[in-house]
Amino acid sequence: MKRFKLVCFFALCIHLAGCSPIAGIQHADVYMEDRMIAQQIDVVPEGRSGKVWVPLSVISSCLGMSVYEKDNALLIGSTGPAYTLQPGQTAAFLGDKPVTVADAPKYIGNEVYVSDRTVTDLWTFPVHWDSQRKRIGIASADHKQLSSWLNAYNYTNSPTQLSHFQTGQYRAMTSAAKPNSAAIVAYAKTLQGAPYQFAADPEATSAAAAFDAPSFVRHVFGHFGITLPRRAISQAELGTTVADENLQPGDLMFFDMQKEPSGSRYVSHVAIYTGNNRFIHTYGADGVTVSELSGEWRSRYLFAKRWG
Repeated sequence: MKRFKLVCFFALCIHLAGCSPIAGIQHADVYMEDRMIAQQIDVVPEGRSGKVWVPLSVISSCLGMSVYEKDNALLIGSTGPAYTLQPGQTAAFLGDKPVTVADAPKYIGNEVYVSDRTVTDLWTFPVHWDSQRKRIGIASADHKQLSSWLNAYNYTNSPTQLSHFQTGQYRAMTSAAKPNSAAIVAYAKTLQGAPYQFAADPEATSAAAAFDAPSFVRHVFGHFGITLPRRAISQAELGTTVADENLQPGDLMFFDMQKEPSGSRYVSHVAIYTGNNRFIHTYGADGVTVSELSGEWRSRYLFAKRWG
């Protein structure tokens, strides 16, 4: 597995050999509304079509995500894959749901580039290329009318405006018996210290296996005969919403791991509530660990779901 990392404000050097139909490389700044989020990145405008191609790693990094290459697919996410693209293919996945993007990602030099239209299709951020000012403008999804399905993944703090994303029922689940929530938490805690690995094997059954956030939750519930979707964003679509004051051990908790949580909020992390304002999950060097719902974690918390 190859991991692509890029910090915003780092200029990429790209060789454009073999890309004769594409205009030459240019440098551009990227703005989210009126705030600059990346400076002097390499872009490749297509003069005739009006498209502009940007490095996938730039857009991902500015949203607090990384891009990984695995089995010829590009997996994008924070603590687990949330989006899947494949160079040369317009077929993609948002969570576990198939979507079609406007333009297939492609290699320009050694870097994967995506068009502004594909960015809009995948992240729902309308993108505008200003060729005169050499500026890419990204509008917050809060200010645009999204498609009905994608709007289901847009978080709102208002309890009176819950979408079906927060009220749907589990559909991709089979269970011979309903396990005790205490048993779920107890088993999850036996996995403390298991290593974190982005895009880990979703079918891993060994307690010694590495997990990412959604595969950890999937493994724990799978231990009790409950089948959950692979991606956190798909897990969050299912189940019954639980108010904060009614959280119980075993409930699933969902978080937004963008660098600067503001404006539109999107599920990119999942954990299991253990009680006493704490939850168990996996990310980073600590692997599976128990954290307290306070400070930064509180600011990133979105909502909770109950599976039974």
